[in-house]
Amino acid sequence: MSRLLSAIALLTLATAHVLPNPAAAQSSHPCAEIVRSKERLACYDQAFGAPSAAAKAADRAAREAEAKENFGLGSKEIRKRNPDMEQPVVIEGLESTVTEVKIETGRPQIITLANGQIWALTEASIRGNLRVGDEVSIRKGSFGSHRLITPGGAGLRAKRLR
Repeated sequence: MSRLLSAIALLTLATAHVLPNPAAAQSSHPCAEIVRSKERLACYDQAFGAPSAAAKAADRAAREAEAKENFGLGSKEIRKRNPDMEQPVVIEGLESTVTEVKIETGRPQIITLANGQIWALTEASIRGNLRVGDEVSIRKGSFGSHRLITPGGAGLRAKRLR
């Protein structure tokens, strides 16, 4: 029995330097000690090289696609959908095709776009007669509002529903 314990102790001592130590791994590089994210990233980029131009372009395209998907949502809704998201890319507007128009008496016009977004026109106007297939633009307005621009150039207040 004592031989077994001696063998285990010897084996433990012999392999202790081989097994990873999580605390040592974290502090093994000087960059790990930098608290602020931007400075820590700059340190790692300097030590190991920054991403390639192609990787940066692919990341930018993915972030722009995500921004289009989130366009018209409030910051709380965006965080709720993407809790781990860093600083979102901000766009000023988007273009899409109308795929469905719902008109009910006494209710706002509901517009579904090809990108899957659903918008309500929050003002009634004869300028805003939309049809399936119309190309529209949606732009940011003041105080968190949005304007849906019709093919005829009319700007109508709109609110994103989904």
